[in-house]
Amino acid sequence: MAEQSQARAFGARFEDVARRLPSKTALVEDGRAIDYATLESTSRAIAARVEAAAAGRSGFAALLCSRKTTTVQAMVASLRCGRAYVPLDGGDPDERLGFVLRDGAPAILLTDRTLAARARALAGATCAVVEIDGDERPDPSFALPGVAPDSLAYVLYTSGSTGSPKGVTQTQRGVMFFADAFVRRLSLGEADRLSLLWTMSFAAANMPVYAGLLNGATVCAYDLRRDGIGGLAAWLDRERISVIHAFPTVFRGLCATLPPGAKLRHVRVIDIGAEAAYTSDVATFREHTNDDAIFVNQLGASEADVIAQHVVAHGDPVPRGALLPIGRPTPGVEVRIRRDDGSDAAVDEAGAIVVCSAHVSPGYWKRPDLDAQFLPPDPRQPGRRCYVSGDRGRIDADGRLHFLGRTGSRVKIRGHSVDLAEVEAALAATRGVARAAALAPIPDGATEADRIVAYVTAASPADADGPALRRKLADRLPPYMLPSTFVFLDELPTTATGKVDRFALARLVPPDVGARSDTSPANDRKRRILAHFRDVLRSPHAGANDDFFALGGDSLLAVELLARIARTEGRALPAATLVASPTVEALARAIDAGDGDPVEAVTLRADGDLPRLWCVPGMVGDPIWFAPLLRHLDPRRPVAGLSLIRLEQRVSIVETAKHCVDAMLAVQPEGPYLVIGYSIGGMIAVEIARALAGRGAEVAFLGVIDTTARGTDGGYLDPEISFWRLPPARTWVPARASAYRCACAASRVRSCPDARRSGAA
Repeated sequence: MAEQSQARAFGARFEDVARRLPSKTALVEDGRAIDYATLESTSRAIAARVEAAAAGRSGFAALLCSRKTTTVQAMVASLRCGRAYVPLDGGDPDERLGFVLRDGAPAILLTDRTLAARARALAGATCAVVEIDGDERPDPSFALPGVAPDSLAYVLYTSGSTGSPKGVTQTQRGVMFFADAFVRRLSLGEADRLSLLWTMSFAAANMPVYAGLLNGATVCAYDLRRDGIGGLAAWLDRERISVIHAFPTVFRGLCATLPPGAKLRHVRVIDIGAEAAYTSDVATFREHTNDDAIFVNQLGASEADVIAQHVVAHGDPVPRGALLPIGRPTPGVEVRIRRDDGSDAAVDEAGAIVVCSAHVSPGYWKRPDLDAQFLPPDPRQPGRRCYVSGDRGRIDADGRLHFLGRTGSRVKIRGHSVDLAEVEAALAATRGVARAAALAPIPDGATEADRIVAYVTAASPADADGPALRRKLADRLPPYMLPSTFVFLDELPTTATGKVDRFALARLVPPDVGARSDTSPANDRKRRILAHFRDVLRSPHAGANDDFFALGGDSLLAVELLARIARTEGRALPAATLVASPTVEALARAIDAGDGDPVEAVTLRADGDLPRLWCVPGMVGDPIWFAPLLRHLDPRRPVAGLSLIRLEQRVSIVETAKHCVDAMLAVQPEGPYLVIGYSIGGMIAVEIARALAGRGAEVAFLGVIDTTARGTDGGYLDPEISFWRLPPARTWVPARASAYRCACAASRVRSCPDARRSGAA
């Protein structure tokens, strides 16, 4: 049955589902639902526009859209007209996106209104830009072309060992093979509602989208970057999600936000992968799910989506040891463990994981050298390739695969596959860096790294500035590839042949990283917080004065940490608190300060002689959303956020604004005031400006992001003050905590006069 379904192209199988279930919801995002009939008609219409714009030229269709559902519509359209798609992530810097577009040379770039200007700036002369909105009507005269199942489905660009991203290709037959395997193992059906937490540029998005759409299920998109883990539990309940597909880090962070014993009542499958899973995760799963739920630990890669899976039900025994097995290989996939000499390893012997199947990636885009190294033909069975994964593992006597870590320069950083060679190439290309190397240390007892450490020889003493170097790298690398720690050396150690001596570097202990603090916690509260630090970061040597972010912490782990602190200390803190108070000692002081007022001023950047920028968050209420904005602003500008997490939900916008003004005046008694708000925070920012003006204060700048910029009287803001005036029809457009959106906001802040200027909404 599976072979017969894979003998047809994606479009034919999708059309069967759309005819059978026309009114069934296919996609959901931000409350907007798209049924299968609508997805069929809009994707057909987009396909017609693609072919018209291509004007007979072959080539890929690149996708750069701000909404996941629009991206999926464009993806379906591309597959139905036989064009492989190249998904782009708007959160990546322009330099990386530009490389992908030059290397992939697409004929078409599909985008939406939000990212259209950026798309046109990135597209080359031979790439036609087509703007779509997801509401296209089909042209009755357009006939979809015939598509073979072995035609390319997509090219996904991942971190590359040569210092540049590499394109991983897959056929429609190949991706449908893995989707069918995913469906069988999880028993997916039409009644299921699957979470989509990632952009389509990441391989982890493949299975929920393909498995969902080919089986009549509903795919529900959630924006982790925008809304964070803090809002995930409520969203899962509201959308009645039955299948969660996530990284272990996200799963742990989600459960940390739940009260003890609270159930994810609609969830029947938790499917995790891309990071090591622990037997302790099974206990967490059992605490927070119903008795009929299953826990699935999965190994996959861009080159092979579903390699092996291990399923644990509530009544099943938990394997001994800290690490959870990955399980038995997917039917149709053979996993071999290879010794260094190329021979097969014995049972329970560690070695390199090699994945052999007719359905692994057919090759890397325009990289025959990588094909020969990582995707050679299977010498034992014609018609198959072997993916040499770079992972180490063993197969036990029961045939279960166990993951033992990475080999070579490729590492996993919280689910993201990173080649340290690309990080080093970005370092070498950065002004002020004479020489550099990057390592990803693995903590004791772990199988994978939790952070990247950069070792740098600076061009001059003034260039030995870690935060400044990290800001420069952010223009070249996505956030998950940025080093969290910089170690500056007069010279990098070398071997006798002149190569960087990485073993010598590994013996160097970065300052404030991995060593116990000399100061022991002085009281029980600090000892409890330190225990949370060590558990969340999986860093047993973290000290009371160690920096959370220097130890590899990020916004997802911040939510997990603060959820644990809220349980034991009875005090809810916004994630943005960690920006100003990133150590155990500082967090304890923040808790000891008491609950305070309903709105709390949180410092995001303390230093600077320019007027302070005040940031008002959206529905989640945590100003951590604005953290990506900092690197785009003048470093001389202080930035503060207003935490709304302790406000009662029924408080009006005007009353909220009054609390905000009180918090602002306590920190900054005099103007000029610069205020920026996102989503509903934009409406609060409007009322803050009104309240300040009513006191005779000076408002030098007021900005709103993705907000219908109306005050309580229904009038729009003064255009001399507002930098974003969106009509009501655009209010559904989601904001992105991305480099692009933050850069746009920052450019408006930089251009506002710092001289005193009167005026208010």
